[in-house]
Amino acid sequence: MKAFLKSLAVITVVFISFQPVNSVAKNAKDANGKYNTLLQTIHCPSDVSSYGNFRDYGYWAGGSWCGKTGVAGYWVWVNPNWYVWEYSR
Repeated sequence: MKAFLKSLAVITVVFISFQPVNSVAKNAKDANGKYNTLLQTIHCPSDVSSYGNFRDYGYWAGGSWCGKTGVAGYWVWVNPNWYVWEYSR
């Protein structure tokens, strides 16, 4: 019984901490309202191995990224896209 309860506790913690990528993506593109005025979207699925499903990278001056020329702005990664924003709130 003790082993069963321990297993149940682990399953419960995993279930509670799980968040589907789609629900993250819905609010994460602008880092939950932190940025506004979308400048560019860059599709780059290979970046998931470096950045996971979400990363608020912050300001980057731009340059070559994933075969495209990225503009200067606030970069937010939501797998499989980078979103580049003009303003930080």
